[in-house]
Amino acid sequence: MARSQLLITRPVLASLLLFTSVTLFQGHPSVVVKNIPEVNARLWKIKHLVEITPITFPQGPPQEGDYGGTFLKENGEFVVSPRLQVDSARIEETAKFIGDESKMDGPTLKKQLRLRWLNPVNLD
Repeated sequence: MARSQLLITRPVLASLLLFTSVTLFQGHPSVVVKNIPEVNARLWKIKHLVEITPITFPQGPPQEGDYGGTFLKENGEFVVSPRLQVDSARIEETAKFIGDESKMDGPTLKKQLRLRWLNPVNLD
């Protein structure tokens, strides 16, 4: 589902429904929602503001282990590609790198550099 019209001249209720219930923000041009009665009732109220595209499976639905090599196109095709599969050894190395305590994460590095900036070392 993607937003198709601007909200500038629309009623406040329509824009509130669009932003809160469907979570279709400016930075996220499209969103996937469930096909359940509650969501369908909300979409019915803003159907003139959004474009609904059903998801199709041209190669059939993905099997249990195929979720790593899939992507969703803008036209609604859910494609399974073996070229996009990530190697399991690479996943383990990434997890080990993220969990490594010897490297500094972003907030710690920011704090340490700020302390060095505030208390510079005198070389006299």
